[in-house]
Amino acid sequence: MLRLVTLPAIAPGLAAATFFAFLHSFDELVLTLFLSSAQLKTLPLMLWGDINYRLNPVLAVVSTLEVLLVVGGLFLARPVLATSQKAT
Repeated sequence: MLRLVTLPAIAPGLAAATFFAFLHSFDELVLTLFLSSAQLKTLPLMLWGDINYRLNPVLAVVSTLEVLLVVGGLFLARPVLATSQKAT
């Protein structure tokens, strides 16, 4: 019942929530600054350091990957949305 009815019904919402939580995690720089230690370097902290202290192409690569992730997610969502609209 769960696998055949509930999961297909909530799968688009779970995918969207996961995606937005991932993107929102990059915006939590202030919280990361307070909670991190000297040994722990998270991606937002590394990007912040690259912006402020040195010019490194890693920032451009991460930004490009984020944009490609969004565009890829949109292309993957198109067939799912088209089939769900045909069913109604």
